[in-house]
Formats: sequence, structure tokens, C-alpha cells
Amino acid sequence: MTAGVRSKLHAVAHNRAVAPNRLGKEAMTMAKAVKKKRVVAEHALFKTHSGHTKHLCQLVSQRKMDQVADLSKAAKYLCHICGRAAAKATNLCEPVEI
Repeated sequence: MTAGVRSKLHAVAHNRAVAPNRLGKEAMTMAKAVKKKRVVAEHALFKTHSGHTKHLCQLVSQRKMDQVADLSKAAKYLCHICGRAAAKATNLCEPVEI
């Protein structure tokens, strides 16, 4: 990948306008992949939400590492906020499927 293609992809990734005709075929393919972001709605971190006592962030803060290890096996979800991984979405504040 050339420096020009890399800079154009950087602009696309950071939502800066780049005219499609200025991108090459390789860059267009890569730009489409970059645009497919996994985005969740903004989360109010300081608001109490249901089930937080079962979330990994809470369990880690209580140093319940054996329970955290069990819930993290075969992880299928990531927390959009802290990046922790869990097998079930119910164990994360803002789960995003991997």
C-alpha cells in the first residue's frame, strides 16, 4: 500500500471528506471495510443500570477474579466502554458482538 492510499484511508477512517473518484480501486475496497464500524449508542457511565452487579467491570472492582475468568471463557462479546470480553452480553455494560 502506498503512502497516498494510506493517507486517503486515514481520512476516510476519521470521517473526513474524500471524493470517491480520488480513491483508487484498492483504497475503495479498504475504505468500505473501514466504514463498517461497530457503534453503540452513547452510554451514561454514572447512571445506575440494571444488572450491573453481574457485569465484569463490577466483579473486577470487587476482585472476584475466579468468577471473571469463568464468565470470560469462550468470549463472544466485547464491552464498548472498557474493552473486557465475556461469553454473554448480560455480563457487560455496553456489549458489542465480536
